[in-house]
Amino acid sequence: MGVAGAKRNVRALRPTPRTTGGGSTLFNVVARILAWYTLYTLLFRCPSVPTHGSPTICHTSHAISNALRPHLEPYYDTYVSPYVTEYGPYVRHANEHYIIPVHKSASSSYEKFAAPHVARGQEYASMGYNRSVKPRVDEVFKKARVYYDGYLSPHVATANEFYATAQPYLIKVRKTAGWFYRELLVPAFEQSLPYVITAYEQLRHIIVTIIAPLVKANGEKAVGWGINVWSEVVGPQVGMIGKRLGGTGSG
Repeated sequence: MGVAGAKRNVRALRPTPRTTGGGSTLFNVVARILAWYTLYTLLFRCPSVPTHGSPTICHTSHAISNALRPHLEPYYDTYVSPYVTEYGPYVRHANEHYIIPVHKSASSSYEKFAAPHVARGQEYASMGYNRSVKPRVDEVFKKARVYYDGYLSPHVATANEFYATAQPYLIKVRKTAGWFYRELLVPAFEQSLPYVITAYEQLRHIIVTIIAPLVKANGEKAVGWGINVWSEVVGPQVGMIGKRLGGTGSG
């Protein structure tokens, strides 16, 4: 009984496997199929120079490969080209005898069986949209148009008139500002730049060689004078005041 109970407890404690949703699994399968189909198209269906009948991805790949060819061609020749050369005939045979016929058969079946249902579904959806959704959309657009015509349109018209009136002056001001910048400001800055640099160097030399040593020396003298004044004058006075205050407090 004890062993059986322990086994039941162990089975009960085993974690149940987590199951993924069917949507994510379907998405992964579709993504893998698209990835493999893209790789197959790039390697075996795209010609060296795409034409109008080539898949769209061939044109994109051709443009990218022209830009990256000088960098990637050595790796392609070393690792990919031997497999393409070896398996290319088999893939072309499968493409001509199996894949293309299956694609044509599937397209024919779609046109024969599925296309009428898809057309009816589109027609039904269009009827439902025209019957239920379009009137509400039209009503919203009408209300928005009324609001625009009643509130926003006068302000927009005023702004347009103001811009049309001010546009020649704005263009003139912009041209004048551009001329002032190009003909006066930039040449003046270029001419004055050497003098500014020279003045900066001279000011820096004066500060480093003359002002800084004077400040340092006078600062040291001021600190020494302050220490002397404190020790000779202020310190004794503070001590005497402290003694008097202490004596008064004790008495």
